Amino acid sequence: MTRSGGRRPKLAKRRATWSHEVDYVYTFGPEVADIAAAAGLEPDEDQQWILDQGFGYLRDGRPAAFEVDIIAARQNIKTASIIMFELGWLYVTEEPLIIHSAHELDATEEAFIDIRERIEGTPQLAKWLDPSKGEKDHPGVFTGNGSWEIHLLGGTRLKYKARTNNAGRALTADKLVLDEGFALKPSHIGSLYPTLTTIFDCQVVMASSAGKLESAVLRDHRERGRAGTSPRQFYAEWGDVDAWSGCKAKGCDHAKTAIGCALDDETRWARIMPAWGRRVFPETIRAMRQAMPPEEFAREFMVWWDDPPDGDGTGVIDLGKWGGLVNPKAKAPKSAVLVLDVAPSRKSASIGVAGPGKKGRTLLMVQKRDGYRWVVPQVKRLLERQSIAEVALNPGSQASVLIPDLVEEGIEFAKINTTDVAHGCAWLLGQMEQKKPGVEHVGQPELDTEVADAITRMTGENELFDRRDKSITQTAIVAASTAGYRWSLQEDYDVMDSVL
Repeated sequence: MTRSGGRRPKLAKRRATWSHEVDYVYTFGPEVADIAAAAGLEPDEDQQWILDQGFGYLRDGRPAAFEVDIIAARQNIKTASIIMFELGWLYVTEEPLIIHSAHELDATEEAFIDIRERIEGTPQLAKWLDPSKGEKDHPGVFTGNGSWEIHLLGGTRLKYKARTNNAGRALTADKLVLDEGFALKPSHIGSLYPTLTTIFDCQVVMASSAGKLESAVLRDHRERGRAGTSPRQFYAEWGDVDAWSGCKAKGCDHAKTAIGCALDDETRWARIMPAWGRRVFPETIRAMRQAMPPEEFAREFMVWWDDPPDGDGTGVIDLGKWGGLVNPKAKAPKSAVLVLDVAPSRKSASIGVAGPGKKGRTLLMVQKRDGYRWVVPQVKRLLERQSIAEVALNPGSQASVLIPDLVEEGIEFAKINTTDVAHGCAWLLGQMEQKKPGVEHVGQPELDTEVADAITRMTGENELFDRRDKSITQTAIVAASTAGYRWSLQEDYDVMDSVL
């Protein structure tokens, strides 16, 4: 492979909402496109642009882009672009070691299976698999034990593995893919990037949908990419310039039944999604809108970021710390306290769940939906399958509308008051002030969004989550924090229940 053999193609039409390009002397983008097409991935104009930038080189042989960032809606451009990069590194630039990393083990394995099948199903690529390595039925391929590898003749190697909190240094490679960038933590970057210092032609490709509240790493890439402040960062983001706005109803909660909601604006869908009309079609997105929670649809398909209030984290809860308390694999606790809460507008309600978490922590979960008629039937189901120590609500709040149905169903409940709710607020804020909070959660968007908006007000000597603004429902954080406090009062709690 002679790198001086690259060329500078005519620039393709580009449609990214925000972008920052690098200036290269020559590129292997067209050669990589040929390999991708042979494997069944014919690049469109946007993908060709990404390849030209990502495989662009400087005169000294270094990639023009050290960082390649691709942010877009699900199933539009990211996954195929990653595969194209990996095929290009394997067959065009012949990199010694490429590592593909994703947040979840299942996602990592699926990515490996995709490229393996493309290589094995393409004779001109399969012939380069190293028969001296791998498995009997898959020459040049190793599978299993949470790590998967592809070996080519000449020593080029592609390895797949899931990220862990302590796996940063183990991900050092000539080329590195960080899929699901929204889940990256500063600790990953702090341990990973310095190890690339001595690799002359290193590159890091990061792909993601929009960031969550805890996505500090991805948010940093976004801020630099949109502003164009990092010369060796190629940045391409397809998103909505009017995110979180444009609904006909003031204070729209983006419910699936909402009239004139921006999440149903198909003109926006077409503008945001680079694969619109080619690989992504209206009927599919309409079905996704109805099937998914509004917050998740907004992030995954509209590319609406979950940002701190005013973009600067001015709420009462440290969002970085809150994000660090996520335990996405936590299951619903076998024993728990339930607190029921209804929004002042009665347009939504929440069930706060608190129970034993990992290593003695309190696990907080919520169920939040439109309206309130669903609450009592759901409480009844929870009582049937879990050990519920207490069901509680504040009769002095809008939750009183649930009392007749609770009585009719014969469900006993504890009557709490505003002081108890204030104790819940103080309990959660007190936990967040600790160096090692004794609380964890599963990263639910409905709770995370309210945490981002959380402000408090004083009533006498009591501090309460402030929900006088009816456009901010605050039922999830009130229910969850109060449940956490009530769980802490359970005298029969056995600490061994927390050991998972």
